[in-house]
Amino acid sequence: MPEDRDRHDVLVRITDTPQLARVVPLLPPEILHAVITQHGLQDCGELLALTTAEQLSAIFDLDLWKATRPGADEQFDPARFCEWLEVLVDLGPQVAARRVAQMDSALVVAGLAPQVRVFDIGVFEPTEERSSAEPVLNPGRELGLHAEIGGYVVLARRSDAWEAIVEVLVALDTHEPTTFHRLMRGCRTLSSAGREFDGLDDLLADGEQVRFDLSESRAQRRERLGFLSPEQARAFLASARSLSLTSESPRQDPLFAEHARSQTTGDQAVETPVATARAIEVFRDAGALPNAPRPLLVGKTDEASHSNGSLHQYLRHVAENTPHELPSRNHELAFLSNALLTGSSVRSRGFTRQEAVDAVAATCNLGLECWPPQWPASSTSDLIGVFRVGWAVLHRDVSMLAAARVVEALDALQIGDQELQFALRVLRREVHREMQAGTPWHACERLEALSPLDLPVWAALTALFDECPVMLANVWAPGDGPTLTINPSTFHFVSERRHVAAIRDFVGSLAERLTG
Repeated sequence: MPEDRDRHDVLVRITDTPQLARVVPLLPPEILHAVITQHGLQDCGELLALTTAEQLSAIFDLDLWKATRPGADEQFDPARFCEWLEVLVDLGPQVAARRVAQMDSALVVAGLAPQVRVFDIGVFEPTEERSSAEPVLNPGRELGLHAEIGGYVVLARRSDAWEAIVEVLVALDTHEPTTFHRLMRGCRTLSSAGREFDGLDDLLADGEQVRFDLSESRAQRRERLGFLSPEQARAFLASARSLSLTSESPRQDPLFAEHARSQTTGDQAVETPVATARAIEVFRDAGALPNAPRPLLVGKTDEASHSNGSLHQYLRHVAENTPHELPSRNHELAFLSNALLTGSSVRSRGFTRQEAVDAVAATCNLGLECWPPQWPASSTSDLIGVFRVGWAVLHRDVSMLAAARVVEALDALQIGDQELQFALRVLRREVHREMQAGTPWHACERLEALSPLDLPVWAALTALFDECPVMLANVWAPGDGPTLTINPSTFHFVSERRHVAAIRDFVGSLAERLTG
């Protein structure tokens, strides 16, 4: 396809231009990972060959860990690691061996162990002498796909990536023997794991400990760089939901305070070299990088500032009166976006980076509009405090209110279809239970029972019940008559008092909507 050819040409242009190629080792790992995300790992091999060991380790921290659901703890993905091995082998087995030797051995073992078993070759040697009439069997032949490398028998657990794994191990045995034997010993420990080898048990007795240690090492590295763990993000967001807006102004959020103390920013920041900035622009202009998110600090009045007018005014006040605090506000925005990315969801899926930025802006704007009058002026608060107010309003006046109105509507609803009536009773019980727990989004799937009554209403409620509630078109821009069709993928973040009022009107008329 033409776009595939253009994509490849972009990366060739960068790797074949000496001035740009020399800058690649200076690029932030996040930039390189964005290129991989944009163009695919397979097309980025030549680019990755130019990276340093430190860059590659940081890219692995971003790319090799996946969450099974939004806000869940990220788990190491050995299948993705094997994809990396295949890309490195395409650059040449010796190159792959050199790069593997630079990696954390624990990471490599964790990536290989689910794919292969490793045993000393002596395990398969006969313990009794054979007569000359008996055939000499190839060790391990009866065990399926395997290879003998450097005094070990490597048995395939899975056939995918097998050829790449064998090529890497052979090259390591030849060119990096110390690393080879260290990796084989690690895999051998996990292969035996104190179990009798009978081919019936694929469990690794020590595997959980290996993955835990690997996860802890990654968490410590990312914490030093300012990333939040899913557990920390969930704790921060849960605390913000429970913020009381009728009591006295709260103290600074303790989790953010601890996070801020652990960071080394501000005076230690170094300007990006001109060459590095140029390389980033070449990546972006050529389409190898997505467009950068629009900054939220003061600037020209545009569509964004119109939709978040209170936030725009707040930031202008900071710029005009305490400009030295602007870097702190930017760090707070980054913290908040990170919290949503790692600890929350929208439309029952994870946030994109741009959606997280937009959601933070909308929530902060809502927090400023709903700022408790008995508290000190919002202009004296940081954006963490402003966000917490907006997040509490979203929970109380959107998610929880919608859940309460659904329960009330179901109490009054009588349907002739007995099967549907039973499903509605189950829904009512589930929504009430989750409302009592303060987690109405856990009842989202049950809301499907409302779809036979009014499909657009059902879709709108799933958006309002969400962990980060949003509005569909039939809520934020209703027409004169009933909405017959809506696009569930097109939504708006709740950012103003009038949005909350529109939601209140919508859920207040649920009984009429569901029976009309």
